[in-house]
Amino acid sequence: MSLNLADFARSATAPVTTAAQGTERKPREEAKFWLNFGYIKNFKNEQGEDDQTFVTLARGIPVDQVEAFDLGKIRNTNMATLRRDQNKFLAAIMTEAEALEPGQSKIISFDNERNLGVELRRVGNAAEPIAEEDDAPLPFSFG
Repeated sequence: MSLNLADFARSATAPVTTAAQGTERKPREEAKFWLNFGYIKNFKNEQGEDDQTFVTLARGIPVDQVEAFDLGKIRNTNMATLRRDQNKFLAAIMTEAEALEPGQSKIISFDNERNLGVELRRVGNAAEPIAEEDDAPLPFSFG
């Protein structure tokens, strides 16, 4: 089985009908905070200076869309402890994420030996809307 990243990316925002319930879930709001896994690549920038970038997969984990577990529904002590710790982990990540400015990212874990790390990123603000010029003629003709 192969992983189709385009289908995976669409699945986060597409309405989903569950077979068991026959109900449609509404698409979620766009994620603002992402965990990305990647590595650092060194390169020469346009000015010929040494620079680097963090290379990630096409899609990360939308951490602000991860839901905390309802501990009241868990009947097993070991599982309840694990879920509690997962909730605390999520809360710690979200606290760090919310401290980022829009468009900012931060490497929160990195293994220099393997050149692999985890980046926390906050999505930037939306671009300002552009003015529409309905009366402006197109700058070409068809004949």
